[in-house]
Order: sequence, then C-alpha cells, then structure tokens
Amino acid sequence: MIRQKPRARRSELKIDLVSSHYSLGILYEEIGEIKQAIIQFKEALKLDSGNVSYKEKLYEFEEEFK
Repeated sequence: MIRQKPRARRSELKIDLVSSHYSLGILYEEIGEIKQAIIQFKEALKLDSGNVSYKEKLYEFEEEFK
C-alpha cells in the first residue's frame, strides 16, 4: 500500500470540498433556493478563485436574481 503525502491529500480534500459546494449550489438552484445556491457558488469560488466556470455561474445568478 502506497501512502500519500499529507500535502497531496489536503489538495484532494480541497478539490472535493470545492466540488461539493458547487454541486450543492446546483441542487439548491434545482429546488428554487436561489439565495442558498448563490451562497454555495460563492463558497466554491472562495476556495478556487481561478475557476472561470464558477465565476460565470455566480455572475449569471447575481445578474438574474438582483
């Protein structure tokens, strides 16, 4: 069994966390909880600020639901 270095594991956990926030945002969108969706998209973007897809999704929501 190969043990991963702690730094590599933290990176994987961060990716999982970002993905979870984004997925929650999509779920909230589907059930009409727009404020909660925006909160989740913002959290995903905080953790992965360079992700263009997240930026576009958040911008789309903020413009549509002002």
